[in-house]
Amino acid sequence: MSNYERDYRSPDPETLKKLADLYDVSTDFLVGREEKERPKSKLDQTGNEAIEQLKNEETLLFMKDDDIDEETAKLIKQALINGIKYVDAMKKKE
Repeated sequence: MSNYERDYRSPDPETLKKLADLYDVSTDFLVGREEKERPKSKLDQTGNEAIEQLKNEETLLFMKDDDIDEETAKLIKQALINGIKYVDAMKKKE
């Protein structure tokens, strides 16, 4: 480690992977690269928009302090998946 810190030696790829796992960081972080934010898919964007709309609904009883508990989040995710499957099936019938 001392040789790496003093730039006398660079770790090989396998050592980088082990260090990344040990410290729970990406290998990009270890080599000083900035992580780029990946563009979100249309599905991710739609899901996030739906969650934000639900947070803004004043009539929803499951909301507590502007946060959704883990169980409710799982149920919402499953409902969205079921809705997507339904829409896909309906489009195939057309």
